[in-house]
Amino acid sequence: MSLLSHCGFQDSDIHDITKDEVSTGTTIIAAIYDGGVIIGADSRTTTGAYIANRVTDKLTKVCDNIYCCRSGSAADTQAITDIVAYYMDLTSIQMDEPPLVRAAANVFKNLIYENRHQLTAGVIVAGWDSRFGGQVYSINVSGTIVQQNISIGGSGSSYLYGFMDSQYKDGMTQQECENLVLNAISLAIKRDGSSGGVVRMGVINHTGQIQRKLVLGDQLPKFYDNIYEEKPVEASGGDATMTDNVSILLPQIDTPEPSFEDNDIGYCFGKNVCDEIKFKLLTDHWSPDENYKFPITTHLKKNLKFQLGWIKRFPWVVYSRIGEQGAVCKYCAIFGREFGGKGSHQKLNTLIAKPFNNWKKAIEKFNEHNNSEPTYNDGNFRALLRMRISCEDKNLTYHIENQALNASYISPMIQNNFINICGKIIQDQLVNKINQAKCFSVLVDETTDVSRVEQLSLCVRYLDNNLNIEKNEINNYVLKEDFLQFVPVNSTTGQNLATVILVTLKNLGIKCDYLLGQGYDGAAAMSGNFKGVQSVIREVHPAALYVHCSAHSLNLALAHSSNIHHIRNCIGTIKSVGNFIKISAKRTELLKNKIKEFFPQTKWTKLTSICETRWVENHDGMLRFSEIYKPIVATLEELQLFVDIETSSKVLQLYKCVTISEFIISMITATTLFSITLPLCKILQSVKCDLSEAVDHVETVLNEVKDMRTNINENFKKIFNKSEKLFTSVNEEEKIKIPRLVSRSTNRINVDTKIPEDYFRIAIAIPFYDDFISQLKERFSKHKTILSSLYLLIPKMCLKSPILESDFSIYSDFINVDELPSELKIVEKKMDSFKDVDRPYTAVEALNYCNPELFANIYFLLKVLATLPVSTATPERTFSTLKRVKTFLRNSTGQERLTGLALLSVHRDVTVNPDEVLNQFALQKDSNILLV
Repeated sequence: MSLLSHCGFQDSDIHDITKDEVSTGTTIIAAIYDGGVIIGADSRTTTGAYIANRVTDKLTKVCDNIYCCRSGSAADTQAITDIVAYYMDLTSIQMDEPPLVRAAANVFKNLIYENRHQLTAGVIVAGWDSRFGGQVYSINVSGTIVQQNISIGGSGSSYLYGFMDSQYKDGMTQQECENLVLNAISLAIKRDGSSGGVVRMGVINHTGQIQRKLVLGDQLPKFYDNIYEEKPVEASGGDATMTDNVSILLPQIDTPEPSFEDNDIGYCFGKNVCDEIKFKLLTDHWSPDENYKFPITTHLKKNLKFQLGWIKRFPWVVYSRIGEQGAVCKYCAIFGREFGGKGSHQKLNTLIAKPFNNWKKAIEKFNEHNNSEPTYNDGNFRALLRMRISCEDKNLTYHIENQALNASYISPMIQNNFINICGKIIQDQLVNKINQAKCFSVLVDETTDVSRVEQLSLCVRYLDNNLNIEKNEINNYVLKEDFLQFVPVNSTTGQNLATVILVTLKNLGIKCDYLLGQGYDGAAAMSGNFKGVQSVIREVHPAALYVHCSAHSLNLALAHSSNIHHIRNCIGTIKSVGNFIKISAKRTELLKNKIKEFFPQTKWTKLTSICETRWVENHDGMLRFSEIYKPIVATLEELQLFVDIETSSKVLQLYKCVTISEFIISMITATTLFSITLPLCKILQSVKCDLSEAVDHVETVLNEVKDMRTNINENFKKIFNKSEKLFTSVNEEEKIKIPRLVSRSTNRINVDTKIPEDYFRIAIAIPFYDDFISQLKERFSKHKTILSSLYLLIPKMCLKSPILESDFSIYSDFINVDELPSELKIVEKKMDSFKDVDRPYTAVEALNYCNPELFANIYFLLKVLATLPVSTATPERTFSTLKRVKTFLRNSTGQERLTGLALLSVHRDVTVNPDEVLNQFALQKDSNILLV
């Protein structure tokens, strides 16, 4: 019998520690201050009761601007952090900017949540980015993510919740926040057996780099036991006891809180007081005398307190003893509100809603509050008014100083009313022109704004007739594409989008009976033949023909052609080199110096980005790359000598890629084709271009590329010579060579030739041109089908091909088909008298010579031809306005305000009469004064 059994214990009472789950312990903290984030942790790693490591670094780098604090299993958290760091590195290269803190936190959350049954990992992610500033995200062991201003974790955190709640406050300075984090970790080390060692802290701010700080164990602040022994509490005490940058406020004994009878300004905080109390507080408030003992606070071992001289220097400053003792603006405290700023949604802070007691910055704070500018941002509109008053605008000054409380007309609601009225006036003018045209096409595109709302940009293409008397009263038609409205959509199905478009047009007052064209991109929801927007609208308006955006069609043709193996690799390499150099300021400066060294007269100083979607725009990037090819190669050669292994290995790969024959041949070949298509893309995006003109331009480019393909030997010889010259400029000893051939290869072309020019002509140029010709024909075949009948109405074509009246039966509700043949015969005879040079070549030119009374049917059909959409460039341009108006800082802008501001920004040429705006404002139901 064992000794334990003899003493009365059972075997089940014996505790076997080897069967316990291994426990871990730590203390980690991350806190936001005014300007960045501070992270901190102890350094002790434990396995149960055993201390495995006394100096562990628990502040782990994810990337330069993002760090994480780890708690739980050291192996699990380190493995997860390595994975996230890899993803963030890829993200920074792809996005060409440092990753967002939010993105890193979400990757952590996904990994922890998906493996929550296998891992024991809790992480605090903290960092700073240019979009959202300093951020802290807490992710527990189950994968739940919470964004907080301050977060604590680990076994030591259970001792800190009360301390952090009482000490942390918004808007802390860096030094205050550092002291708080240091004190908190020191407290946890004092009480938690699993926390200990040294304290490591890091500061992350706009610099994008961490500032590391280390506090050794013998330098940590000391609490309670030491302080109580050195400085015992006196019965009449109430002062603060300090030690090593730490302020411990000892409890007050028998000191009642001031009440209203003391006339303390602090009585107003958080209360609605009557006018009688306000008057008494203004005229007879409590003020400290010379014998009053102000509480002392400590900052960097300096004792600071309120100074009586501040009251004389700033007459509006008073001292409050209620709650957190400190300075208060008596006028703002008595008459202020809980919220202020633009839209009354910004919570008011110190000096107004609570006392100010950061004495180190007292003079700076008082001077700031003393100025005419408010301490909070109340909007650009009011700032402009203050600027006008400071410039001695007497009328505005008189209005502001003598206004009635309900007639200032500067509130956010009044501002929105004026914006909406101005937008409505512009809309009414546009709608009037559209209805007068009696023929229009709708142009639509969608995007997601900064607040994640799907915005539909609604634009209209129509003909505006300005009669020009000086030119013998000949019609002067001008094509217009005007933005009308942003419409939020919750569903992107074809049926819903079509309903939104038609309802919006009707609400604006546009007569949808004259809807004769639709212009969208090629997405299935828009172009589908069964449930797409165009098919749903054509069920109601059969004559509204759908035209796929010509600019998109050209872009898709180029994108498909660029998937040729060598061309695709070439563009990808150029993009990688650009991202690799631009991601570092040192590399960018090195390239800039190399460009000045080789080409002192050139205007280029850096590389341009390669667009992912607009392939035509890649011409500029590839052209610049080829022009400064020699400085780029020299830069990559010098970067290979860097000590950093990651940089040198990456640059070696890029150097090998840009100095091979296939790359240079592909770059020059693609640049040659892009130089032809770039002018075409610009023409297709022009408002003045009609569909017939667009098809003619496409045919011209297509014929040019066909000629290049027919004379491929001669044309490619020029490309090859240019490539060879570029190749030898960086390596005089080498010449363009054929890559190594394999007898049985399924992944690349093996041309049976030993001549490099022949090989690359067959392997690169011919497939590239053939694919582009095929794609261009296919993409624009539908455009030709739509124009098959209307195109023949143009005078230059009506004499070449017969016109069948049955082709225009779709417009039988608008024209008299029986009268059309006689009108066509008269027009043909009239055009015989014109010389070929004088005959109209576009629909708009033909309209200017067409008499609507003599040729009513042809006149209408020419209007349809001119109005048919060519591209959706106009809706896409409005997205730039959307980004300027609805920014990250103004992401809660209302829909009416958004549309009004967008209309004012886009239609700057439309005159808005101030008298009309004031009259409409005065006629509103909530306006009591007629402003005329």
